[in-house]
Amino acid sequence: MNNQFSQMTLYELKPGSIDLAKLAALLGGPAEARAATQADGDFAPGQPAGKGHLFQIEHDIFVPDRPENRLLKSALDRVCRVAQSQENWRLAHELAVMLAEVPSSSQIAADFRSWREDRLMAHYTPVRPWCELVLGEYMPMALRGISPGMSLLFPMEKLFEEYVASRLSQALLPDAQLERQVAWTHLCEHQGRGFFRLRPDLLVRHDERIWVLDTKWKMVNPSLTDRDHVGRSDYGLNQSDFYQLFAYGHKYLGGQGDLLLIYPQTKSFTGALPPFSFSDGLTLWVVPFDLDGDVLDPAGTALPLRPSVPSGTASEHLARERAAA
Repeated sequence: MNNQFSQMTLYELKPGSIDLAKLAALLGGPAEARAATQADGDFAPGQPAGKGHLFQIEHDIFVPDRPENRLLKSALDRVCRVAQSQENWRLAHELAVMLAEVPSSSQIAADFRSWREDRLMAHYTPVRPWCELVLGEYMPMALRGISPGMSLLFPMEKLFEEYVASRLSQALLPDAQLERQVAWTHLCEHQGRGFFRLRPDLLVRHDERIWVLDTKWKMVNPSLTDRDHVGRSDYGLNQSDFYQLFAYGHKYLGGQGDLLLIYPQTKSFTGALPPFSFSDGLTLWVVPFDLDGDVLDPAGTALPLRPSVPSGTASEHLARERAAA
């Protein structure tokens, strides 16, 4: 994926994304390229008349002007201009001084093709992905090519939880209250203090009622069969999740009320499953959340939601409103 952007600050989203420490270690001795040079020496026999005191010699001159160093210089120049982290700005300028005699690359693509990866240049390998990231203006979370590089990874279970909470806060009735990551009770008591704090993802309050909601970034498939009871579907649900919700129900709801396990909606999971009864007054509902339409199926929980809107994306809703007008 070749996602590009114009703001260098994305390189600094995560501490260490700009690994200038590797570059600093490398520049303790930048590589130099050999330039074959011919010159006239003194007193060579067999020379033409009048030039017997001269002879031809050939030698190598080592210069730092090579593709790898030019690319490093260009990448550092860009970081110096746009870095907003004080530490990165300071270190980039210190390293730029060490490459002061190296010209910037005027043909970046050609210099990358000329980048050598033999034994003598192996110590340059760790900084090549950094140069590609900076000079190619790639998004840190989407790199392409054969060279390993840095990337940003997101915990999808946390991202899903935050997204559901954000959308649900907009969908609740005005007098309903949504709380995140509440933790005011424990699983048990021991010697006068709580043991094993219980922390459900979401808790909704309305008219002296409480609903406990927990999000799971997992797949629910109604067609999966319980291995212990052939012919009966277990939907791919985890027993540990049920234990967790059972504890929430008794400690937060006093054994009476509704709990919701929220999973992402898929083609095979488009509606709430039949309810799971922990006891006469404690019921668990497994419901889907439509990520395209931002719609939660409340099933039979009486969750205090605003009147539902037609499914679909925000742009589709807007189009319907304009058409109706």
